[in-house]
Amino acid sequence: DQIYEGRAKAWVNFNGHNTTIRDDFGVTSIGDHGQGIYQVNFDTSFSNTNYCPVGFVHRNGSSGGKVLCHIDTLNSQTVSAYRFMVSGTSNASDVALGAVDVDYVFLSFFGDQ
Repeated sequence: DQIYEGRAKAWVNFNGHNTTIRDDFGVTSIGDHGQGIYQVNFDTSFSNTNYCPVGFVHRNGSSGGKVLCHIDTLNSQTVSAYRFMVSGTSNASDVALGAVDVDYVFLSFFGDQ
């Protein structure tokens, strides 16, 4: 039970420029909903919306800037999909963040299915 309860129920590695999935488990597709806004669609729905998404993103080194992956209040977390926005800046000293497409998006999802 501890192994089942503690393992990721879904995970994905995809290209944020064209939403091509490099590898995944438990993910059917990635939706592109505008600059830096993505939706991960699950093979199997979670039993509730209390699952835990964990993620990391990075851009090409030549793009510069810092990148953050965060949940935007206009996006959603449903039992069958997770929509989120990636924001960042092209200048590491500029704290004004905007939606950006990135080279790599890595996400894992933990919860009950």
